[in-house]
Amino acid sequence: MEEPIQDIDDSFGKLSKINSAGIINSTLGNLWNDFFRHFRDGRYLSANNDLDCIWTILGGEKKVEGSEEERSYFLNEKDLSKSGNLQNSISIRGFGEVSDKELNKLIEHKGLLLKKALILRRLQNKQGKGTAYTDEDEGDFD
Repeated sequence: MEEPIQDIDDSFGKLSKINSAGIINSTLGNLWNDFFRHFRDGRYLSANNDLDCIWTILGGEKKVEGSEEERSYFLNEKDLSKSGNLQNSISIRGFGEVSDKELNKLIEHKGLLLKKALILRRLQNKQGKGTAYTDEDEGDFD
């Protein structure tokens, strides 16, 4: 007979016996795929929402609160909010042209979203949920 699942209690002294690493990695993979698709299409509002979903997974881990990664993330958020409303497309009326102001805003948004994505990807790798690196101190178990 299986043991009952142990949930976290009010004192946070107990942890769940369920390891959801596979589900988390699958979810992260899907969110990154969505981000890349939205980013390539110039759908910066959707791309930003994808990154915010990734943050809820990575930012919720132990030792992130108060970390340099958290500070970098929120500084980037502040810069994004100062740069104007993110959009999923450019509005053009009739045969009008896109203004230089609008183009410059999109270029700024693109750069800030790339920076945000790198902050998150580096945090994901640091947490061991991304790229695997060889550690020369570890023995060869292959």
